[in-house]
Formats: sequence, C-alpha cells, structure tokens
Amino acid sequence: TALPSFTIWVDRSKGEKLGLALHCSTLEITAVRHGLVSAWNETHPHCLVQRTDQIIEVNGKTLDMHGPATMHEELGRQQVLCIKLVRAITFSVRLDGRGGKLGLCFDPETLQITAVDDAGLVHAWNQERPGYALRPGDRIKVVNGLAFEDCKAEGVTR
Repeated sequence: TALPSFTIWVDRSKGEKLGLALHCSTLEITAVRHGLVSAWNETHPHCLVQRTDQIIEVNGKTLDMHGPATMHEELGRQQVLCIKLVRAITFSVRLDGRGGKLGLCFDPETLQITAVDDAGLVHAWNQERPGYALRPGDRIKVVNGLAFEDCKAEGVTR
C-alpha cells in the first residue's frame, strides 16, 4: 500500500530559504523552520508540511530514480519548486532476536528495508499482523531505544 502523498508549490526565484532541515540521504524532514515552507503551512492549514514527512519528488525528479544529491540540488535552485511529499505511518514492532533470525535485509545508510525473507521473525510477525506488516521500502527508525540518528553518530551499522 502506498503512503499518503501530497504536493506543495513554493517560489524560490528570489533566493529565499525553504526553512527545512532534512536527513541527508532519505530527505526526511527533521524540522520546519522559518522560510517558504512555514509560509506555505500558514496559508494551507489543510496540507501542512511537518516533521517526519519525506520529500520524494521535486519538479518531476524522484528520489528513487535520481538519488538524494540530485534532489538536494533541485531544492536549492532559484525557481518555482513543485515538491511531492509522503506522510509516514509509524508503528512499533517487538521481536525477540533470541527466537531466530530476523529474516530481513536493509540499507545500512538509511535503514530502509530492501527484502523480507519467507522465513524468520519478521515473516512470522507479518503473518500474524498483516495490517502492520514490514515491507520493502519501510524504514527502521528506532531499535531497542536507539534512534537511527544516534546509530549513525555512534557508527552502529546493524
């Protein structure tokens, strides 16, 4: 199931700041500060950009196809920006690693799940809770109380 998405338009042609703090590789918004996006939020209360939203497309260039560097370049251009975002759905999963292997693969840079095996603890979780199944494309945010950002700062890769 695709995450809910929405699109905003902001005009950077005068060089104003977007007012966003972004995670470098995932383009997840970590803060909305004073700038064009906060101005958008003031005039579009039905379509607020908020922390944990993820930018997936800018002016037709997608994160999946073009990568984060191109997306950052596009966001920095002095022009009208058409920005497509997705709103994350967050839920907790509790697995006991002593009960066997997890049975999933993930990108160590973003903690995005790339594959789920047909065996393992994650597969069992998915069978028991299909509404909260872990799927490729999902991202791991916290493990045993340690947030993704903390893992990166401490050099933890698994």
